[in-house]
Amino acid sequence: MRGTQARSMPERPIWISHRGCTRQFAENSRPAFDAACEAGFDVIETDLRVTADGHIVLYHDRTLVKLGKPDTSIEQLTKAEVSALRHPGGVGLMFFDEFVTRYRGRRWALDIKKESAARTIELLQGYERSLFEQGTIFLCERRRHERQLRRLFPTAKFFARKSQCYFIGIAMLLGAAPLLTLSRGKAYAVSARLCGKSLFEPEVFARYQSKGARVVAYLPADDVEARRAMAAGADMILTDYTIVRG
Repeated sequence: MRGTQARSMPERPIWISHRGCTRQFAENSRPAFDAACEAGFDVIETDLRVTADGHIVLYHDRTLVKLGKPDTSIEQLTKAEVSALRHPGGVGLMFFDEFVTRYRGRRWALDIKKESAARTIELLQGYERSLFEQGTIFLCERRRHERQLRRLFPTAKFFARKSQCYFIGIAMLLGAAPLLTLSRGKAYAVSARLCGKSLFEPEVFARYQSKGARVVAYLPADDVEARRAMAAGADMILTDYTIVRG
């Protein structure tokens, strides 16, 4: 997989692998990302945290509860200590340096976790800018971090913050689109259902797109939901299982 180039895929929808193919492999691990690349995903998504001694690690949760350490976080450990950790099944955690080398030339979606966001952004400045000019999409939980990244990587794209997605989803469900201000070009996550109502509907997606925003179908549970998102006109589909073809 080293150095492989992204496949040419249809412009819509863009398929994003959520932490890799996690139904078969440990999330944010090399096997999960390799499987996503083999499956033909356009973009691989991962989460960035920083160790106590300044190394970026791919890990989602605030604590290491999934690894049997519920009172410990990545930010408390050194690189050597993180290197000794193992996902269930025995695979080690992945550092960003390895990710950059192994998946160079592919498109990435990078979720900057707020607990170490300032340090993460500082460390990203040490990498070649060109690495983030191939369609990278960032997610930040705080506006100031998004502004910093926009200055560093002017061509990068951004997901809307989680709180924005939720409240705008409510408004879209109620048909209040004319009252909303959405950022043109920004991608908004839309769940399959909200308050018991289906959101993977053409009229819902069209309300976002009419304002220049992009729709991310967020974690469809199965092929039925994924096909519904495709039929409704999703710009992107974020999934942790596979790609629906045809």
